[in-house]
Amino acid sequence: MNVDSYFQRISYCGSRLPTLDTLKSLSKAHILTVPFENFDVITKESIKIDEELLYDKIVNRRRGGFCYELNGLFRWLLKSLGYDVIYLAGRVLNRRTKVLGPEFDHMILSVAIPDRQDERYLVDVGLPICGGCPLLIVDGAVDRQGDLDIRLRVGSLDTWFLEMKGIGLSSEWTLRYQFTLHPWQISDYTSMCLYHQTNPKAPFTQTRFAMIALKDGGRVVFTDEGEKGPRLVETNWNPTENQIVKTETLLEGHQVTKMLKCQFGLDV
Repeated sequence: MNVDSYFQRISYCGSRLPTLDTLKSLSKAHILTVPFENFDVITKESIKIDEELLYDKIVNRRRGGFCYELNGLFRWLLKSLGYDVIYLAGRVLNRRTKVLGPEFDHMILSVAIPDRQDERYLVDVGLPICGGCPLLIVDGAVDRQGDLDIRLRVGSLDTWFLEMKGIGLSSEWTLRYQFTLHPWQISDYTSMCLYHQTNPKAPFTQTRFAMIALKDGGRVVFTDEGEKGPRLVETNWNPTENQIVKTETLLEGHQVTKMLKCQFGLDV
């Protein structure tokens, strides 16, 4: 791990001490610079959860990825800086079918600060809408991420729920994913990583998609799903007016490559 190169990739020049403030700053820097994207899945490029391969793709080739890649590599960075990091497995709620995905559907991280070992924080740079967290893993913990409130709630059998509500969603708390605090190894995610690359019913095999967070708490999304064809949807959060402003731009085919470079830093 070349930490200097990683920091250059995410435009980070802050402290390297493994503190809570550093963790927050690193998580924020990551989601602002490294997009969630599935272009390798669409082009059928094999994705393996190998730290060296992930480093080459995301840092050297300045690409993004999905949760196994983004959180998998971010764990290596945090470990290199002195944090204690555990892999957790999440089950994401499909917003269309309202059905939870299988175990290992989503990779998330549990992080401990060296001088605060009695506390652990949920960290998720693999799902930009979550703002990277970090969120203290206690029942009822709430954090504001732009136009969204994010909450952790514990149920029975050590099952935890990450829920959201906000102006862009229902005014009620909505489940995003559930997880347990059981620690896992990186190899445990291999089967589901392959599923998300190859199964025709998997969400990432359907259409091209990219998302990156904005400094104001909003986000930019690219997709070519549906009859509209390729389009860019930008959501900006105005805290003064307590409202969101959403704009949709339809794209011609020849505009997509330039847009991906300008908005997401991607050469694909």
